This record gives sequence, C-alpha cells and structure tokens, in this order.
Amino acid sequence: MGRLGRGLGTCEPKLRHLRSLPRPDAQRLTLQAALLGQHGLRLQDPARIHNLDGLPNPLTALEVACLIHAGLQMSAPGTDSGFPLKLEFRIVCASWE
Repeated sequence: MGRLGRGLGTCEPKLRHLRSLPRPDAQRLTLQAALLGQHGLRLQDPARIHNLDGLPNPLTALEVACLIHAGLQMSAPGTDSGFPLKLEFRIVCASWE
C-alpha cells in the first residue's frame, strides 16, 4: 500500500476518534501527541511504541502524526502541522460531507 493509502487508512479513524470526544478531551489528546512527537517521529516505522493517556493501545508514529494533524486542523483549520498529511485529511473530510 502506498503512502496515500496508508495515510488515509490511518487518518480516518484518528479523526473520527477526535471528533467523538468533547473538545477539551480532543485538545488534551492532541497536546499529548504533539509532546510525544516534538523530537520527531519515524513515520515509516510500523512499530506500535507510542502510548497516550486515554487510548488503550500503543500507536505507530504515523498514527501519532495523524492525531496531531487532525487535532490541529480541528482547532486551527489550514495550519501546517509539518506532516505530509494534507491531502489525506482533505480526502477524509470530503468523504464525510
């Protein structure tokens, strides 16, 4: 599966999860993810090694990046997250309209 396919498959459930949370909880989860990723994330690494409070299972770096990007777009639409996920995010959002 290519980067776009992996990104779509990863972004959609993370965005759905953030949207299901009350806004303060979504912001808290986004901040946790951002703190985890502040020293860089290996987006190609499939290992599930990243833990966030409130999530039952460890995440891959790509899943953390998707949480950061989705949370940032929910709070400040159009802001650059620094991750190559703009197209994936737009496709997921368009599919819900």
